[in-house]
Amino acid sequence: MILSGFDELENRLNRIAQEMPEKRDKFLMQEAEKTMERAKNNTPSDTGLLLRSWHRTAPSGGEVEIYNDAKRDSGDKTEYYGLDVEWGHRQKVGQYVPKLGKRLKQPFVPGKHMLQTALDESADQFQEDAEQILASLFDA
Repeated sequence: MILSGFDELENRLNRIAQEMPEKRDKFLMQEAEKTMERAKNNTPSDTGLLLRSWHRTAPSGGEVEIYNDAKRDSGDKTEYYGLDVEWGHRQKVGQYVPKLGKRLKQPFVPGKHMLQTALDESADQFQEDAEQILASLFDA
């Protein structure tokens, strides 16, 4: 029995290895854009600052990062407040907040989970899209 086709298999695997990083990074960029759009849709907006502060890094090495860099001045330091809105935060009951024109009534403000919800919403579609990309690599 003679086995053949190894040269063709090797050529195909080499082509896949060459195309994979570029296709992977393009795929990650597209998925990050979709997820970021979902996060924006989940973001509460008073002034629009938090909404406009969603960004993503360029895909690199199979990773992309989605983040919110909204800042607020807090006296002598600058704080990122996207995390407070995402996960919730404690506050001092009875403290008067001039910008809001009210006294704080709750000891804890629950988070809005803007990004976490977007990631959950994106999970199934991500899997389907990833399978399509892999299938296209092996079918060609």
